[in-house]
Amino acid sequence: MKLLLKDGIKYFPYRYKDEDELEQMVIDHYEVIFDKNAVFFQKQKISAHSGIGTIPDGFVLLIDERKWYIVEVELSVHPLYEHIVVQISKFNSAIKNPNARRKLIEAFFNEAKDDIQLRYKFEAVGITKELYKFLSDTLANDPEIIIVIDEQNKELDEVCGVLPFKTSILELKTFYREGVENAKVHIHFFDTLKEYEGEKLKIGEEKEIVKPEHSTYKRGSKTLMDVLDVATIVFDEGENYNGAVKIVASRRKVDEHTIMDKCTRRIGLNTEQFKALLVDKEKLISFLKSKFPQDEDGKIIDNRLRGGASGF
Repeated sequence: MKLLLKDGIKYFPYRYKDEDELEQMVIDHYEVIFDKNAVFFQKQKISAHSGIGTIPDGFVLLIDERKWYIVEVELSVHPLYEHIVVQISKFNSAIKNPNARRKLIEAFFNEAKDDIQLRYKFEAVGITKELYKFLSDTLANDPEIIIVIDEQNKELDEVCGVLPFKTSILELKTFYREGVENAKVHIHFFDTLKEYEGEKLKIGEEKEIVKPEHSTYKRGSKTLMDVLDVATIVFDEGENYNGAVKIVASRRKVDEHTIMDKCTRRIGLNTEQFKALLVDKEKLISFLKSKFPQDEDGKIIDNRLRGGASGF
């Protein structure tokens, strides 16, 4: 089993009672999971022209990026395909209904207007009288999907391959302190939508500083290096995607899902999209240079993919 150890005290995996409990965890910590300037909107029912309704678990709006996301919270023990694909398919049909989209904009507007904390987030960046227009312009774009789950599995990878929108998977695990589960002394371990840059510390040091990274991608980042490691194994050694991921994970001594996450969510792709780039080296090079635009990154990408240099 997996456990956490802090100052000699054990923390054991906590099993969520139901999806509502996991959903509340997401709401309680959404600024850390998504972004400090993110806005979380509660469940809203929307209907297609046929009248069939759907209620996603929530919506996240990134003010700085003018992007919005559908949030689905799932437990890995549930039938994910039936839960997620059916729900998102209904939403996809509903969002094509102009009246449904307008009602969603109005619901967001009213929630932000009535909630002083939400309203302050918009006002802090100068959005006051133009809030309705800002929401209308943002929701005119297609949404992306965020699936928050207690544990990623192969079924979820298959689900993401058939969804109509770009999808990100975020794991959220909770550990409880030995002997005090009911007291809710918890530690949360989860993925974030954006990367954070932590200051490296030596074992034994007390100082803990974590500062948000202003750019999504960092020059020479571990994300880029792991992606390049997978790609070079595919191109140079003839391995398939899954085999390359397994090799890199073994060499890095990390879980395979960690490497999969670097090749997909961290660079804005799903599994099928990344696999498609692995059959065309030049397209992969162009894509990676667009995601890692620094000159030094470009040289690394060219050296690894055109020069065949190993990163290990």
